[in-house]
Amino acid sequence: MPTRTRLTLMTLLVTFLLACPVLAGQRFVYRFEEGDTWKMSERSETTTEMMGTKMGQRAKRLVAYKIARDLGKGWVRIASQVISQKNWDHNGQVDEMNPLTGMQFSADVHKIGLVKNYKFTGGNPQMAQMIGPAMKPSIFFFPEFPEEALVPGDEFDSIIRFEMPGMMGMGGMKSITKLTYTLEDISDGFATFSIKQRMKMKGSGMDIKSGGKSEAVFDLSQGMWVEHETVTKSAVEQGPGAGGSVLTRSKMTLEKK
Repeated sequence: MPTRTRLTLMTLLVTFLLACPVLAGQRFVYRFEEGDTWKMSERSETTTEMMGTKMGQRAKRLVAYKIARDLGKGWVRIASQVISQKNWDHNGQVDEMNPLTGMQFSADVHKIGLVKNYKFTGGNPQMAQMIGPAMKPSIFFFPEFPEEALVPGDEFDSIIRFEMPGMMGMGGMKSITKLTYTLEDISDGFATFSIKQRMKMKGSGMDIKSGGKSEAVFDLSQGMWVEHETVTKSAVEQGPGAGGSVLTRSKMTLEKK
């Protein structure tokens, strides 16, 4: 092949690659800066059917986050606290009692999403010991990103396990959840993921299985999830002839302050 033709083909190839940066993929990391603060707002609607009875409930929760300390090598310490939580029953009655009041949470989080040294303090001692362990995936919800770059169509899994001790006359609970994240699109500085969820929970005389779908948006410049909408349906078994179903719709938004 003549040298001039070869150079022309090389030039066209380089030009094409530069015009299509998505071919190189996008590596995802969390951009934690010491002193940054975030506020999460989460709204949910739950419909429960048990023994022929249907009940509805709505809830709203506000959670504050602060990047308390830069630990180096990609690690930061994050402090969090539930600011408020309101619940509305099927009659529209408001219950502002927050079992998490006074509880504070902290964990060391890596820029790719690893979470370690989870701790919780304060609040009602009995309630704290019962619900504290189960709050880890809810408060520190950051999935661990793969180290390699992703392009639309790529997926990765996140496995969440927790065990809640039995207290106050209730047996303990064990749960395992698998979340499969699929990168759907990257445009205008945002990445959109679809998420499939499968969960199994057992304990306190109950056997719960659930599945769900979500859509989540990640802000590439801020390095943080900013929106997450989920629909899940759970089947609850409590013994022969007993049980029901639970349908939950929720939306979470996260805003940097």
